[in-house]
Amino acid sequence: MSKRSINAILCLVLVAVVINPVYGQSGSILQRPRLTGRWGGFRDDLAAQGIDVTSTFLGDAMANIRGGLQRKTELLDNWDLGISINTNQLIGWQGGLMHFTILQNNGGHPSQYIGDVQTANNIEAVRTIRIYEAWLQQNLFANRLSLLAGVYDINFEFDYMESASLFINSSQGIGGAIAASGLVGPPTFPATTPTIRLKVVPIPSLYAQTAVSDGVPGVNKVSWSPQQNDGTFWITEVGFLEPRQSQSKAFKNRNHISCGAEADYWFKLAVGGWMYSRNFVRQRFGLPVAPSKDDRGLYLLFDIRSFARLWQSLDSLAWHAQLGIADNNLSRMHLFWETGVTYENLPWDQTGVAGFSVSAVQNSKIYDRQYSSNHPDYEVALEWTYQTSVTPWLNIQPDVQQIINPGMVPSIKDALVVGLRSEFNL
Repeated sequence: MSKRSINAILCLVLVAVVINPVYGQSGSILQRPRLTGRWGGFRDDLAAQGIDVTSTFLGDAMANIRGGLQRKTELLDNWDLGISINTNQLIGWQGGLMHFTILQNNGGHPSQYIGDVQTANNIEAVRTIRIYEAWLQQNLFANRLSLLAGVYDINFEFDYMESASLFINSSQGIGGAIAASGLVGPPTFPATTPTIRLKVVPIPSLYAQTAVSDGVPGVNKVSWSPQQNDGTFWITEVGFLEPRQSQSKAFKNRNHISCGAEADYWFKLAVGGWMYSRNFVRQRFGLPVAPSKDDRGLYLLFDIRSFARLWQSLDSLAWHAQLGIADNNLSRMHLFWETGVTYENLPWDQTGVAGFSVSAVQNSKIYDRQYSSNHPDYEVALEWTYQTSVTPWLNIQPDVQQIINPGMVPSIKDALVVGLRSEFNL
């Protein structure tokens, strides 16, 4: 975390304490849902017009304390400012939603000292200030059809499991096989790109969605003019959602068709496939490959957010798992799998969530032939994590990870990584 970012957070806290109007009856800064409060009522006025302004700051400290390449502590931070506009509320344009996000990342790079390939910290990225999202969505036919166009992170809707969002290791986000595909990976954090997405929800519990984007997203900034040799990236997913017993209004109205508005489900099962219109073997491995062969893969996931139907006392227990596979002769990774459990509403901490996860990736044959014929062909990451709320606007999350076979290099010993995340809802 840079000194500039630390100073910015301290200034925000000072503003919130000194000049922000009283929020709620108690007037305590510790009871606000957002650190900067209601901006003297201006935030409420914007919301009444259909304009929602959100901002989140993540500050992480992560230390490799044993094994890996080097014992060292890295500081990372990530700040985003998002604006969502409900066009129906603002101008009477029914079914429309606009969203913009600016992202700033001042991150360090723990993985260069751990030596892992799955990336132990999911906000590790190049130092940048960039447009992260800028899209327009239109829902049609009583929310049965949704069209989205603009700069978009596919992991907001594709290959996404709510129960996995607690974890800090990157493989608990988008799957390791997809993340390592292409030249720089698919359009997801932090490298988003202009994308077109179509989503269909014929009945509330069933959906199908597909998206197409530039095949090589810009890492430091958005590539508004894709190059011809970038090709395209395609992803398609079909899923089944089983609502919670409460049958929430949002689920009945198909509001989960909107980007970022997940249904209130207790069970999700989805299968997806992705492909590029070309391959990047020559650029990545220096090997010639027939141009007709395209990089591609499949994934399967499920997410059980509650076991209350089996036993009421297990309502707070969740379990998710995923399997992914990519072309053995074109991709960096061939096989990926992960699973994790979480438990919330802890007896000693009603705001706390504890979790344990395991994720593993396996080298592809083409990578082994070119670089590591005598290396172990898998890496495994174990993660123990615990998140609790200090105030409604501040979560802290201690985290421990054991990385087995970092980078799949025999000379690198298993790494033990500890971290602490602070999340400010501004």
